[in-house]
Amino acid sequence: MILDREAIEQIIPHRPPFLFVDRITEITDTHIVGEKEGIPYFAAVDKVRFRRPVTPGKRLVMEVSIKWRRGRVGRVEGRALVDGEMVAEGEFTFAVADELSEES
Repeated sequence: MILDREAIEQIIPHRPPFLFVDRITEITDTHIVGEKEGIPYFAAVDKVRFRRPVTPGKRLVMEVSIKWRRGRVGRVEGRALVDGEMVAEGEFTFAVADELSEES
């Protein structure tokens, strides 16, 4: 981990619910990889194209931009990459839960 939440808060003034990243795990010349706490649930997918299969053990990187968000529900559009090659693209509606329920 490169930056945890405390380090991020020392750099930028954003605080929850406007702090959309809890840790930065990678920084390169072309991108920053961040993670957000909470468990996302995909509620719907739309305009999705699967370009090639992804096998177990591969690192799947999702690059998305938020189209809209209201509370815990939102919509993103983006693409999925493995080893820098696009394997899927589309739009996703999601909901975020704080933690898994005991019923899961």
